[in-house]
Amino acid sequence: MEQHDYILRLIEEAGIFFIKILFHKESNDNKKVIETVNNAFSQLFHIDLDDLYLVDNEKFISYLCNDKNIDLANLEIVAKLLINHAECESEPEKRKEIYAKALCVMEYVDREEKVFSFDRFNLINSLKNYEENI
Repeated sequence: MEQHDYILRLIEEAGIFFIKILFHKESNDNKKVIETVNNAFSQLFHIDLDDLYLVDNEKFISYLCNDKNIDLANLEIVAKLLINHAECESEPEKRKEIYAKALCVMEYVDREEKVFSFDRFNLINSLKNYEENI
């Protein structure tokens, strides 16, 4: 029961962050979007965004799952936060790096998840297309 309450609370809190991100995106305030993503990582997962980007892609999933104890359901939240950050990042190299991390997470979720998701499939293809077009 405690695990269910924890997951429900985390999803509710993530939803609030995504609403704030959407609001800032509509206002074209990229700086606020990135700030909100940073706050989301800090409050939801106790992760500093700058530290997160220092982790190599090969060790990224291990870092998230083992070091930060993020479960499969919450990895999708991580990926979507990364995507929102990448969309607002002004530096092309950093944007590419963030998208690559999001793709890494989504591919892992896709491999491990027992249920097929068209949304996840489409998101992975979009991320792959972004990588190919750079």
